[in-house]
Amino acid sequence: MYFRLFVFTCLIALPWVTKAQSALAVQDASGQYQAAQVASFVNFTDPSPIRAYKGSDNQWHKVQPIVPICGLDAKNSPLACNFLDARKLGAANGLASLDGSGHLPEEELGSIDNARVQGASLSSTVSAISAQILGRVSTGQDVLSALQATPVNSIEAFNPADSAFGRHYIISGGHSANDFVGEKHNCRTISGGDEGGACFQFINASGGSWTHRSGSGDMDGVNMEVDSYSSSPIDVIGGGTPSADGVNYQITFGSNFVKITPALSTKELALFRNRMSITTNIANGMSSVESNDYSGIDNVDMPNYYHGYVSNIENDSTSSTITIESYYYPGASFPGSIQAQYIWRTMANPSPYPYPGTQNWTQTTAQPTSSGSTTIILTGAISPPQAQNGQNACADWSCTLSNASLHSGTTVSSASYNSSNNTTTLNISAPTTAAISSGTTISFSVEDAKGGNSFAPGNMKGDQIDNQITYQSPVTNSAVKNSNFHSYTSPAIFLGQSVKDFNEYHLQADYQPKDGITRAHDNEYDFWMNGADHDGQLESRGLSLVWQGKHRLATGSWMMRLAGFNLQPTGLYVDGVTNGGLEFRSDTGLFAFKQTTQEAKNIGTVTPSMMMGSVGSSSHYGQLGWYASEDGPQNGSFHLGLLSSQTPSLAYNVDPLCRSTDVQHEEYACTQAGQLVFDPAGYMNGIALGIGQGVNFNPGLIVDSNANVTIPKTMTISQDARVQGTMVVGGKGGSIGIVSSDNKRTSYLTTDSNGNLFMVPDRANSGGGFRNYTFAYNNLPTAAQGTQFYCSDCYSQLRPASNTDLGLVVTWNGSQWIDGVGMRVQH
Repeated sequence: MYFRLFVFTCLIALPWVTKAQSALAVQDASGQYQAAQVASFVNFTDPSPIRAYKGSDNQWHKVQPIVPICGLDAKNSPLACNFLDARKLGAANGLASLDGSGHLPEEELGSIDNARVQGASLSSTVSAISAQILGRVSTGQDVLSALQATPVNSIEAFNPADSAFGRHYIISGGHSANDFVGEKHNCRTISGGDEGGACFQFINASGGSWTHRSGSGDMDGVNMEVDSYSSSPIDVIGGGTPSADGVNYQITFGSNFVKITPALSTKELALFRNRMSITTNIANGMSSVESNDYSGIDNVDMPNYYHGYVSNIENDSTSSTITIESYYYPGASFPGSIQAQYIWRTMANPSPYPYPGTQNWTQTTAQPTSSGSTTIILTGAISPPQAQNGQNACADWSCTLSNASLHSGTTVSSASYNSSNNTTTLNISAPTTAAISSGTTISFSVEDAKGGNSFAPGNMKGDQIDNQITYQSPVTNSAVKNSNFHSYTSPAIFLGQSVKDFNEYHLQADYQPKDGITRAHDNEYDFWMNGADHDGQLESRGLSLVWQGKHRLATGSWMMRLAGFNLQPTGLYVDGVTNGGLEFRSDTGLFAFKQTTQEAKNIGTVTPSMMMGSVGSSSHYGQLGWYASEDGPQNGSFHLGLLSSQTPSLAYNVDPLCRSTDVQHEEYACTQAGQLVFDPAGYMNGIALGIGQGVNFNPGLIVDSNANVTIPKTMTISQDARVQGTMVVGGKGGSIGIVSSDNKRTSYLTTDSNGNLFMVPDRANSGGGFRNYTFAYNNLPTAAQGTQFYCSDCYSQLRPASNTDLGLVVTWNGSQWIDGVGMRVQH
């Protein structure tokens, strides 16, 4: 539709001429009136519709016409727009024309002549306005009243065959007093891949316009498309090649300016904009390089270019000088942030870097230095007066040292700061001529490595033109040239380059306007899915962000970032999902469900809340799930349980029981493993460890609501077990089994019905019995009354004289060791 309104929009642009001036004259910078340039709506040979104008001298002057072009031929010569062919589908141009009666041709696609402007046909309205404008122009009158006499609040074009809903229309200013719309477009896409077009398209790109096509495919239709490409600069000045105006300029860099010789032409100056970025082809090494693990979004191949922003342009008869400022806000200074100064900056160091001019300062030694030493230790870090944070002046520039004990011209070879003791070790170019005591003053002087003090791009240590830069690639482990170098072999500047393009940017602020008693700061997109007569009829995929390519991006890249800058109390808020639906899903085994109802009391029923991600170990894959489970009739339980699989299919699993392992309900081999159970069946407010779920839940340890521990299964303790309180074993004929050191025999301590303790030997394995610890009489320890040991050299007084056997069980009665009949033992 836009092409059919071209005539109208061109005509209404004429009121820019004020009443005080002739209708088609403009006042130039010198104050003189010059002929206006008028676009011809025909071609190279037809005359302009406005052939003359009456100037302020009351004389008629010829109009200087401009003919629009609609392309280039094979020889790159301009092709005129043949507007009379606009009525033909597939014509090269897209502008309409008036027929001999001043109307738009009936053949125009969409029958625009049937459009209405406040009840009148669009073509007749345009003809009436154009007639008034041309009449006033021919007599030197102002043209503003022509539009004032025919106010237009809205334009609506529609297809008379479909009057209920026009195929194409535009409303400007609202259709009526009750339908205020600033600007309204009705558009229909036709699908058919990227030939289907888009209703609204923004493209930030350079190069041939034939590449600026819609990104749709198949039967897709695009409502709004925002495209951003890596773009060429607006122009390149210098570099040994002609600029856009055909002039071969020479570039000279200063510490805070760039001088261009000869002076910039009017055409070239017209390309500049306020605060435009200026990037040089001079780099101080690499700002970042590709890493072998793709880590970090900044670890890409980027030279450390010098750049800045246009602050001022001054011309003289021989040259132009552009003053450079380091920050895009003029003169800005933010506490704790970047300060704008008249100086170049680099990609790697956003602060103004480096400072211009030679710097001199002094520092003191922290330790004595012997004669002939090539090492000096200073107190503190190297700190020139204008150093930036983290800036090592003697590493970035050439430092010269002065002291009576140093050779003249001694420089710093390297410097290393030790934060633990706040000292800096200097390795110097020549040995000391005498000893230097602690606390001695050392004088420093800093210049750039090339012996000057301009501190300009190209005159600093490590500066190179970008096509000369090579670095050791961590990916290939070989020397490579930076991948985005230019072919210019002499200094050049690039106008308007950027390193980031915002596809959409919303600025919302409350500036407390006068009488502004409300605020509207929400970004809300409403999708009203009406028209369905049953659940599941409609499908909506919401917002999809899709990246495609052949090589994976750096690890620091991301698909979506929510940055609250310590202002937002909530990072991501998801609600409105149907009960049982997925609040969140991914291809990592991480899923979250919305569950707002209690499950049925059927043993074995589960209700998942979250599947917490899949990860692989050296032997298998595991996924942790959080879900409700009916394990018994007493009460429901909550499980934190593990699923185990030999395949990575758990990355798509949504079911705690592994009944189907992805959202497409495909089944893979996985099993339930360990479970941490809250409120185990029969133990409300307790906790348990076990295996399985439902009737198959097999607990190994249970802690009830009073913190009592129950161990329903066998417990093995491989290290010492210490019981500080009472340990009760039994109740159901229980006993304590003690295993031999070779794990072959087990004896048991148990009690009879009277509570008497006795030992049950392991007769099946020819062993087991009660054995007291053995001592010789003189080694028997101090013991409590009733303590028994086996005494290896003791015997009873009742032993016959003919018996010389030794050894018997002895008991301490409180005063002496006695035998089994109460007599004092002999030894």
